[in-house]
Amino acid sequence: MPKRKMSLRNLKRVKSLHPETILVKQGKPSAVIVRPRHTEYLEIARGIQAQIKSLTGVSLSIVTADRVSEKPKRNLILLGNLNNNSVVFRLYGYNYTPVDAIYPGKGGYLYHSIHDPWGTGSNALGVFGSDLDGVRAAVDRFLHGLKQGRTLTVGRVFDVKFGAEALRIPGLVKDPDLNSEMEAAEEALQRGEHTGLWGRIGERGLLYGLTGNEAYAELYKRLVFRMYEHAMSDPDNYGGIWGFDADFALHKVIPGWDLVEESPNITSQERLRITRILFEFITDCVPHVGNMEVPHVRHNHTTFAALGLYYSGVYYRKYYGAGEAEDWISLADKCFQLQARAYKPHEDCSGYQWLTHYHLTKYSLSKGDMTFFDNGCARMAADYAILTTDNLGYALPYGDNASPFGWWSELPYLRASVCVMGDGRYQWMLNKKTAVEPRYSAYEYHSSVKPEEPSDLDGTQTFPVDPLYYDSNNGSSYLPYKKTVDKVVFRDGFDPDAQYLFLDGLSNGGHKHYDGNSISRITENGRIWLADCDYIKSLPKFHNGVLVFKNGQSMEIPPFVELERSANFEQTGFSETTLRKYSGVDWHRNIIWNRGRYFLVVDEMEAREEDDYSFRAVWQTLGNVEVQNGGLSVDQDGEQFYITGVPGTTLKLEDDEVTGGNWEEYKHAPPVVRILQQIADVHLKKRENFRYFNLLYCSDADQPQSLRMTQLTDGAIRIDGAGEVVYAGVGHPQTVQQIPSGPDVTAAQFHLSPSVFSIVDGTSLQWGGLGFKTDRPVSLEYLVREGSGKLIASGRTQVSFLAEGRSTVLVNGDETRTRQTGGVLRFEVSKGEHAFRLITDEVNRLRQLSERKFRPVARKPKASQVSKGKVKLLKPVWTYSGGGPFLSIRGADLTSDGHQEVVAGGTGGDVCAVKEGDILWRYRTGGEVRSVWTADLENDGQTEVIAGSADTHVYVLSAGGKKRWDFEIPLYYRTPMIRTVFAGDINGDGNLEVIVGAESWRYYAFTHDGKELWHQMTVHSSTQGCAADIDGDGRAEILAGTEYHRWHCIDGNGEIRWSYQPATGPRTNSVAAGDVDGDGMKEVVFAGADTNLHTLKADGKLLWQFNTGDEVTQVDVVDMDGDGLDEVVACSMSFNVYVVKGDGKTQLWRRDLGEVVRCISVGDFNGDGKPEVAAGTEDGIVYLLDNSSGRVMGRHQMEGAILALAAVDVDGDSVVEIVASSASGNMVVLK
Repeated sequence: MPKRKMSLRNLKRVKSLHPETILVKQGKPSAVIVRPRHTEYLEIARGIQAQIKSLTGVSLSIVTADRVSEKPKRNLILLGNLNNNSVVFRLYGYNYTPVDAIYPGKGGYLYHSIHDPWGTGSNALGVFGSDLDGVRAAVDRFLHGLKQGRTLTVGRVFDVKFGAEALRIPGLVKDPDLNSEMEAAEEALQRGEHTGLWGRIGERGLLYGLTGNEAYAELYKRLVFRMYEHAMSDPDNYGGIWGFDADFALHKVIPGWDLVEESPNITSQERLRITRILFEFITDCVPHVGNMEVPHVRHNHTTFAALGLYYSGVYYRKYYGAGEAEDWISLADKCFQLQARAYKPHEDCSGYQWLTHYHLTKYSLSKGDMTFFDNGCARMAADYAILTTDNLGYALPYGDNASPFGWWSELPYLRASVCVMGDGRYQWMLNKKTAVEPRYSAYEYHSSVKPEEPSDLDGTQTFPVDPLYYDSNNGSSYLPYKKTVDKVVFRDGFDPDAQYLFLDGLSNGGHKHYDGNSISRITENGRIWLADCDYIKSLPKFHNGVLVFKNGQSMEIPPFVELERSANFEQTGFSETTLRKYSGVDWHRNIIWNRGRYFLVVDEMEAREEDDYSFRAVWQTLGNVEVQNGGLSVDQDGEQFYITGVPGTTLKLEDDEVTGGNWEEYKHAPPVVRILQQIADVHLKKRENFRYFNLLYCSDADQPQSLRMTQLTDGAIRIDGAGEVVYAGVGHPQTVQQIPSGPDVTAAQFHLSPSVFSIVDGTSLQWGGLGFKTDRPVSLEYLVREGSGKLIASGRTQVSFLAEGRSTVLVNGDETRTRQTGGVLRFEVSKGEHAFRLITDEVNRLRQLSERKFRPVARKPKASQVSKGKVKLLKPVWTYSGGGPFLSIRGADLTSDGHQEVVAGGTGGDVCAVKEGDILWRYRTGGEVRSVWTADLENDGQTEVIAGSADTHVYVLSAGGKKRWDFEIPLYYRTPMIRTVFAGDINGDGNLEVIVGAESWRYYAFTHDGKELWHQMTVHSSTQGCAADIDGDGRAEILAGTEYHRWHCIDGNGEIRWSYQPATGPRTNSVAAGDVDGDGMKEVVFAGADTNLHTLKADGKLLWQFNTGDEVTQVDVVDMDGDGLDEVVACSMSFNVYVVKGDGKTQLWRRDLGEVVRCISVGDFNGDGKPEVAAGTEDGIVYLLDNSSGRVMGRHQMEGAILALAAVDVDGDSVVEIVASSASGNMVVLK
């Protein structure tokens, strides 16, 4: 029978330690000297051999590393480092030794003992250096400590001297203060630090292996014991008792323990206790790997846990023969063996995806499974790292990434790629990156090879989607695999001053953004010209693309971009990428590149059905800007960049200081994102196009440019100022386009000047006495002056060249057989790329032709803009300023006179009660007041005021402004600034409870007199909430909005009844409840920042979504048409106010106000017995919209954006007035 595996649950004894390394025992050899193959090491090894023989009379064997078994039976004396000794390479993978090209560094040495790393009872002595001088120094330290005798033994030893390179590694020379470290750990537990204390534990363990400092071993022990004590107290942690994402640290915790438990300062009893604790922790990590039977590319959360389980399994199998260890290793194998077949993980995110790649690399190199490298996937991934790095050395921040410079998480993977593959291109990119960000860590496979510029990744590059990634994201449901593309890059060399443009081809995967077909970045002249980076802001509007609205609505952006065509030539480059079936159109984005000069971006919006469309081309930049020439001029520290459009669109420029905060460290511009929208409202027939033309270019002292662009036809523009006239644009491979004063061209894309002809997928061109024609589409670039070019044919092709007076054509260096008729040369080429040569003298004639006068013949689609017309002005009743701007407004009769006073909270930290334009009272808090509420909490007929402040307190005030009570929300994860307050009877006792949502990931409930009833973890900051009885039991439920992908319904006991997780994006901006379908139960409506209204039944099941095309800023649920059913009233940053019936499809009406609508309030503002809608916009206008059609009944202009609206009866006539506050600090009552 097979031997039964022990279970760690029954562990009573810890493994044996082997502190002594015996080299010679009673005159017999007990060790082997293991050297690298280099001849210099043979000399060093012989020196060691001779010295030991002189001391003991015994000659130890010398072998090369390749002769050592995976589980040596003898002790080893190891020479060299990671990069030249394969035995060291294997030990390095398990963190038993850190020796590589930077540790201990040139001239430094490391001489240390490695105890029982193979589980055989055999030790190793590392006699190490990053170079030969270091190894020789380590040998001297080793030999100096040996003593004469028939038995030669070495005890625990850690002797290191650091070279300059090693000092780049954080923490090597720090002497930790135990008391300070433990105080910091307590604070970390209090705030719910990510990974609990396990991240600290793992790091301290590895630092012990790097320094030999016993204080780190002591810290490891103390932190584990404190973590366990905290876990056993059943803390209110998100993510479980061990901490949020605690499994992320496991891959460091276990190797760290393998090092630390050799410390002489840890007793056997302490070792046993820690080993048991770690088993409990590991057991809790197992579920985090997930279902490994699903053949999908892996998520970094999965590979974090799997790598930790692999190390755990190896440790507990090797030293304890534990049955659980086999299961852990099996899970890790299933995780990584599938991922090894792919060059892209689950994430389409430049920060996270490299975590998975490096986890896979660590697993592969530790285990010795080289599949990932042998099948070419590792090389593809490393090339991807180069491709997605701009010319300044920064990784592109696509996906969830708030740093414009990237996370640098690609560095460990590139280092391992250099070490394993020895590719100088990866070394070159590493050198470039670390020159910008000299970031180093230990155990990252540091090596060094001769750098080589990756010129093969220059020019126009299209990177294919990984096949397994495609299958994992149901790619066949959207596009055939061959039509997909992951990334498109244009790069004119790798100099920081050279052009770089990056286009994303995906809107799917983990940590994705909806940025398919957007241009994430352009760099040139040492600057970043397009701003695109944020962690949460994933919607299309936060990227440099085109927003599409059909009849006021949009749809989720398709997940895959189609690559229709691309071409890479010597002087030009092209791509056409398309999003199919995107909100009623096919969006074709054409990039036409004149290398070293400019990019022409042509966005073709092709209608799939007739309708009214609103298109908004978005360009985000940084710097000093000026609106001009249909676009922007941008200045960053004296360098200029231009976005030049053509007339016919409405330009809207706005600043985003919040997203700009991501750019604080960018030194060339203030941290403000400048956003230009080119807006076109058009009516298109089926297959009709609207086209944007935008010219993107830099101008500097070395190459001053002032380019002018004129649209000549629907698909062609003329560019002047580039040294010679250029005709460029888009068309169809079978339809001739006659360009005024220019050529006749039949091609999908073209860029034509007198000296260079470039076309993509074209069949004919004629200009003056020069031209060609083919029987199938070809792509070519012809340098007219030089008479040379490149032609790309998709199959055997008949070519006819018009070249008067010419009789020969060279193809691929050979004179090809031609037929000449009337100045036309005819020949044939096979499928593929062909260099050709045809000398002509047409350049000057073509230049003369291009100077002729011309008349544009471009047509514009029918406009569908809605005119606002003249409307009545709303009458101000009174105005108040002081304590604002006000962010939240309520109305309540505080003085019991039948008139409602206005209660407002604002940025100044005040809660203000205002009556007839004068301050009634003011209560000062210690921070911005983001939310106020009014209610009779004590059932005494007197109204109380609830206020939530950024000072982390909730305040309840009397009707006279006196504090009744306050409560300080405790710290957890984030500073608990209060976002929302409201009241509701949540337990059916007839009293209202106070509900508070804070940024500390929690909602709180309090009794009317301030006693905490409960708090509930809701994950990430609270946004807006409300209380409503949605199940008809007489008790209100709490509808809790957050800034994340989880919005909750919490019952009166503080338990989460259900959580809704929108698939399309995080954050809700508002929530309301009402009976929209007539079933007698209230539905819940969330206003999603993901552009959708989400309407849910009382059980949390989605009833319907309604896409507004941009963030829904506020929602209310009101019976607008008097049919007894509530409608959903909502406003959106898409400029629209909507009234939607309960079926989620029928719009009672929609009104486009031409500007972002920030807030609404619904009430009978004119006393006709029907509710109207007040709406406030970004440009400071308050609109009153008619009940039945949304017609503008009145308006009032304020200074600054409208921040809040409320319906308040300030004069006691039973007809509510509009109260509005604006960013200027004013609050006005309108009638």
